[in-house]
Amino acid sequence: MSERNLGARTFVFIIVVLILVGSFSQMAQASFMSYVDGSFRKLGRGVHNSIFAVGELPYRIREIYDSDGILAAGTSGWYVGLGRVVAREVVGLFETLTFFLPRWPKEGAILEPEFFFS
Repeated sequence: MSERNLGARTFVFIIVVLILVGSFSQMAQASFMSYVDGSFRKLGRGVHNSIFAVGELPYRIREIYDSDGILAAGTSGWYVGLGRVVAREVVGLFETLTFFLPRWPKEGAILEPEFFFS
């Protein structure tokens, strides 16, 4: 091989490597931003659920009152409401503590609606 041919091949090889490294760094940056967005969304959802979980109790009592009447609201409304308060508190704490794993145990909210006031 001539020296000129070897230099041209080396130059082409370096250009190809630089293009590949640049494209991989852009994909890594997009993936990192997706990770950051998912993490902070999960953290916000967890803190929101922990703070506003107590709102589930009057909301569920009122919901059962509207659909089934005052007797059902005074009995099962309390049980359903307290169950939802406990569930939202536990899920809020779980999501707050595991916010750095945005796709675990699944992508998106564990409870629906995602935020209590949604």
